[in-house]
Amino acid sequence: MSHADFGALHAAMRAQVDRQFLPGVSTVLMRGREVVDRFCYGQADREAGVALREDHIFRMFSSTKLITACAVMLLVEDGRIGLDDPVDTYIASSVRAKSCGRAPSTSTTPSRPSPGSRPARRSSTPP
Repeated sequence: MSHADFGALHAAMRAQVDRQFLPGVSTVLMRGREVVDRFCYGQADREAGVALREDHIFRMFSSTKLITACAVMLLVEDGRIGLDDPVDTYIASSVRAKSCGRAPSTSTTPSRPSPGSRPARRSSTPP
């Protein structure tokens, strides 16, 4: 592992646990195939008081977003795309229209909630 200082990242992750936004956090940062930082803090099971360890196994939900984000960051790292590039450059308008089931909107107004949807019980962003 490199000697890069990840103290600010660790402090930010620790703060999320200390504020009880997350029960625990485990991160691994890689540069290419090399692990450059590992961090583990908090509880795997808050009620039982089980500390989180690096070898804990996590169930991964909503995995498409995670895998897509990792793939995009690899492309950014390779210089093949930029984080500020317009999405339209890479996704044809016909694909966007089909994925939404309707023509792309030019409005910036959020769409109405689906019937039967309900608000989240807690904020999805840290305090």
